Amino acid sequence: MVTLARIDQDTIIFPNYFSRRDKGKVKQVFERLAGECLVGSSMLAQITIQSHETLGPHGHGCEVDTVAYMFSYQLDSPRIVICPLGFRKRAYTRIRGGGSNYEDDPDQYVRCQELRAIGRVTVHMETLGSGLLHEYMHFEHLLFDIFGKSINDQITRDGRVAYGPTAVYNNLNKNLLSRINADSYSFYALQVFWTEVCQFSFAAPQYPEDDEDPDCPSVAPSVDSGSSCIGHQKFRRRYADD
Repeated sequence: MVTLARIDQDTIIFPNYFSRRDKGKVKQVFERLAGECLVGSSMLAQITIQSHETLGPHGHGCEVDTVAYMFSYQLDSPRIVICPLGFRKRAYTRIRGGGSNYEDDPDQYVRCQELRAIGRVTVHMETLGSGLLHEYMHFEHLLFDIFGKSINDQITRDGRVAYGPTAVYNNLNKNLLSRINADSYSFYALQVFWTEVCQFSFAAPQYPEDDEDPDCPSVAPSVDSGSSCIGHQKFRRRYADD
């Protein structure tokens, strides 16, 4: 895992997402996810990942602007639903069986050429894997004891739910909220990864263009969230107690 290999020496990217005093515990979060052999915690095998909806008592699940959500996150066997929008997320490397030119297909593969052209931390860095990383953060049996709190989706200084790069990059209270905000981990890992892979130093994200998810449809604001997918990347844990 690139993030674990770089975190101890990282004095440039880390402070944009977390308080320096939290580095030991943030590293512990990534270590817990990676497991002893760095191939993934055995506890992740307790999560059921579904490609179809399971509606809870609230009757809500995937909407047009929902990428994924976790429910029963307080139990030892939670479930993650990957919504249709989630499967539009691209891969970060060649997918087995994709063909010799597959990795050059911009519809399937995030390319350094594209990210360098943008030049900033951006929602275009996201992959299906980074969405799963976000959802794993909500798994209380795996991570709750590190901070004694759930890692949820916090509120920024300007009143937004902390999804997406501009929300988590120097826009959360780092002494209280960043360490327990799921997308802070997701975008920190993404920036570290693409900095290494692309050999490029990405500038700070800009609002709103670096939050505008190309995979999201232009939709009216969701009733329960008060925001549309455009401008607010949606890796929700909607009704996680379903």
